[in-house]
Amino acid sequence: MMQSAVAADNKGSDASAQRRKAFIDAALSAFFSQGYAGTVMSSIASQVGGSKTTLWSYFPSKEELFRPSWTILSSDMTPPSS
Repeated sequence: MMQSAVAADNKGSDASAQRRKAFIDAALSAFFSQGYAGTVMSSIASQVGGSKTTLWSYFPSKEELFRPSWTILSSDMTPPSS
C-alpha cells in the first residue's frame, strides 16, 4: 500500500514538472516575441491551458517566471568549450 502512495506522489511530481516546463516554454516564446514589458501572465496561462492562479502558484511574479526563461536562453547562447 505504501508503494502506491509513493507512485502517486511521483506521478504528481512528474505532472507538476511538466506543467512548470510548459509555463516556462510559453513564457520564453512570449518574452522573445513580445518583450518583457509586453508579456502578460494571463496570456501565458491561457496558452498553456491553465488559470492565472495556477501559474501564480508556480511563479508568483513575472520576474520569477523570467529567471528560468533567461537561464535557458543564456545557456543556448553559451559558446561550446574547446
